[in-house]
Amino acid sequence: MKKISLLAAFLVAGFSYGQTTSSGFVLNPSFEDGPAENIPKYRTVDNWKLGGDSSADEGVSADIQTTNVHAENGSKALEVRSVNVGGEWKIKVMSAAYSISGNSTDDIEVTVGFWAKTTDENPGSENASGDMRLIVKDVLTSSNRSERVLLTTDTWVYIEKTFNVFPAAANYELTLYLEFGKVDGVTQIDGITTSVTGGANL
Repeated sequence: MKKISLLAAFLVAGFSYGQTTSSGFVLNPSFEDGPAENIPKYRTVDNWKLGGDSSADEGVSADIQTTNVHAENGSKALEVRSVNVGGEWKIKVMSAAYSISGNSTDDIEVTVGFWAKTTDENPGSENASGDMRLIVKDVLTSSNRSERVLLTTDTWVYIEKTFNVFPAAANYELTLYLEFGKVDGVTQIDGITTSVTGGANL
């Protein structure tokens, strides 16, 4: 009996660990899936991928880590070390693409929210609207919408952005890009939420 109970507990724990949670179209939005680890350039780890021409430069890295996390969003958070080496948007982290159905009649609007903090002493130095950028991309049509983000130095703040409508379609395949091209320092991201309104069902 003890062996059966232990086996059942092991299977439940294993199943729970392997599950991916989502928030809207972003899988693993609080970075809780899997162990804390580095995300190598152009490799996907727990539904997140590091990319961009400068992502392998000295001093640049992306990690799912347990040291600096937002208190309300579990035990892990994304940490990106970025170095402003000239040229915008050459360091980025992307979520896995997520398919949703549209009604082919009504446009959709996307809202993204998340907690963030940075060590960049002047996170609006290149642009007063913010040196970070969010992009929501529809992979099926290669269309995207972007919004700049003004981070706050050494303090967790909640940021929310609403993206202009995407034209009505039968299907969408959405992914979120976090771009750090002009941010110089260490940035943590946690607790991402996304929503879609209009003619689509998540």
